[in-house]
Amino acid sequence: MYLLTAMNYPGPNAGTRRRVERMLRMRARLLRFLPKHKYPQLSTLIQNQTHPEGYTVHDIGPDHLRQKWTK
Repeated sequence: MYLLTAMNYPGPNAGTRRRVERMLRMRARLLRFLPKHKYPQLSTLIQNQTHPEGYTVHDIGPDHLRQKWTK
């Protein structure tokens, strides 16, 4: 609630809050019946398709800037 007022957004009314809470509870009940993930779904473990071999910070950026920074 603090974040909403800090960003000047109006807080949700009581009906909206109840509907959202009800939907989240329904989702939790549904997820109990689904099979568990075999492996964690961490975005940090997903291989970047543009850099299949990985990269370092020094490999990023245009050539002229990399040459300037390495001097």
